[in-house]
Amino acid sequence: MRRILSFVVLFFVALILPLGCSGSNQTNVSDSNTPSNVLSVYNWSTYIAPEVLTQFEKEFNAKIKYDTYENSEALYAKIQPGNPGYDVAFPGDYMVAIMANEGLLEELNLENIPNRTHLDSTFMNAPYDLENKYSLPYQWGTLGIGYNITATNNQEIDSWATMFDPKFAGRTAWLDDMRHTSHLAPIRKTTNT
Repeated sequence: MRRILSFVVLFFVALILPLGCSGSNQTNVSDSNTPSNVLSVYNWSTYIAPEVLTQFEKEFNAKIKYDTYENSEALYAKIQPGNPGYDVAFPGDYMVAIMANEGLLEELNLENIPNRTHLDSTFMNAPYDLENKYSLPYQWGTLGIGYNITATNNQEIDSWATMFDPKFAGRTAWLDDMRHTSHLAPIRKTTNT
């Protein structure tokens, strides 16, 4: 079975989520003059700007096959029966441990990743991969509610319950990831200054 390399998106219990989690299932960033070097990537949508992928292709004379998924469970469902050909994937923290235990991830050769020295030590050797054998930190963020105060008629969104207010019906969106939306913590109000 072909295993894949994994770079992890850091999540902190119920407070962290990836920044973009919706979108299409596949975006091919290349023209028909395809080089023989192909890097097949499986990632959350909106994590890498298309122009960055295009720049990488030009600089390294390579083609990127870039597929996206909505949550780590979707990634697991596609990889678990057998890797369909991905070279790099970006599972969430808990999924790294599951996939490593099942032999779905290839160990990283850290000598081939010299830029790892620039990663903040706070995010290294996490409990789900203590020696960074299968993953390196890539991104992290904070779960919260964002809204346009003008669009809410100056009503502040100061609780999760407000998200269910009938006057906002059909105008709210939730992350399609039960693991992170079912463990919501109380909202701490912040303001821009």
